[in-house]
Amino acid sequence: MEQINIYFQGVNHFLFGEARFLHLLIYVIAIDIVLGMLKGIKLHSFKSSYSIEGFTKKFGMIVLVMIANIMAQIMPEMTWIVAGTIVFLIANEIGSIVENLSLLGVPIPDFITDKLAVLRNSKVDKDGRIKK
Repeated sequence: MEQINIYFQGVNHFLFGEARFLHLLIYVIAIDIVLGMLKGIKLHSFKSSYSIEGFTKKFGMIVLVMIANIMAQIMPEMTWIVAGTIVFLIANEIGSIVENLSLLGVPIPDFITDKLAVLRNSKVDKDGRIKK
C-alpha cells in the first residue's frame, strides 16, 4: 500500500510539482461549476451538453497547468510559468463566477461591472448564454 502511495506522490509531483495557488484554482473551478449549474436551473437552460462542454473546459485548464509544470521541470528558469498560468486561470474563473452571480440576480457593484464590460448591456439568450 505504501508503494502505491509513493507512486501517486511521484506522479502528482511530476504533473503538478510545487504549483502555487493550485488549491485555490480547484476551489474556484468548483464554485464556478456549482454556480453554472444553478444558473442553468434558474434560467431553465440546464442541458447535459452544456455541462459536458463546461467540464471539458475545466479539465483542459488542469491539463494546461500540467503542461506548464512539465515545461518548468524541463526548463528550470521558466518556473514562473506555472504560477502565471494558474493566476491567469483563477482570474478567468473569477470573471465567470461574477458573470454567473449576475445572471442569478445577485447585485454586482458598479466598480466591478465597469471592469467586466461583458455584464453591462448584455442580454441572455434562451439557453442562458450571454449574447454579444
